[in-house]
Order: sequence, then structure tokens, then C-alpha cells
Amino acid sequence: MRNFYVCYYHIVWATKYRTPSLTSKLEPIIFDTVRQKSEQLNALIHGINAMLDHIHVAVTIPPSMSVADWTRDIKGISAHMTNREFPDLEETFRWQKGYSVHTFGRKVLPFILAYIKNQKQQHQADTTEDYLEYLETD
Repeated sequence: MRNFYVCYYHIVWATKYRTPSLTSKLEPIIFDTVRQKSEQLNALIHGINAMLDHIHVAVTIPPSMSVADWTRDIKGISAHMTNREFPDLEETFRWQKGYSVHTFGRKVLPFILAYIKNQKQQHQADTTEDYLEYLETD
């Protein structure tokens, strides 16, 4: 017997000190690592995108795993893989300690996915949603 669950999360976290280090060169390794590790954890990535200093992920995490554990594991492995793949970075790639998480229902999924997909355009046009961008700084 399989368990049924529908748990949607929008999780945002930033680079250490909000350093603008999440470049287009690093995005592919970070995004691939997030997807691969999530698959290993039986979590489903619905959407992922980033700015130079933070990342947005829409994900379904199984109820057997806490959001805090998923986020810790994803942040840890993505920083590790980025530094392994790019050992000559000017500074070691690191994430800040905190994160922001929102839960949402299926009807809101298209809005969240569009919001994540259009991150760069929204930041450039200054049309972001403050509550979806909120992060404490270290």
C-alpha cells in the first residue's frame, strides 16, 4: 500500500552574505544537483530558478521527511558539488544558514511556477512579491 500526499512547498534561500555568486556558469550544476538529490529523497521538483544571490524551488516533499531536513540536505550537497566542480572559484561557494518556506495548494501551483520561472525578469522590472522573496540575512 502506498501513501497518498499532496504537499507543495516554495522554498527560498540565499548565498552566504547574499554574495552575487550564483552565476549562469554555476546554475546548471546547482539545479542538476538539486533535482538529482531530490529524486533520491523521493521529493519532486516542480520548478527551480535563481538570481545571483538566491534560489527559488517549488517542491513536493514526502511527509516522512521534514522540510528542514530536505533543505539542509539540498543546500549541503549543492554547495559541495559546486565547489567540487569548480575548485578554482575566487571564493568557496556557500549558502546562508536560513531559508524561507511557504506552503500552497494545487490551485496556486501555476502562479508559483510562473513566479519562479520569471525570476530574472521580475527582479529586473521590480515586480517581485515581497512575501515570496523574504529572507533573513546572516
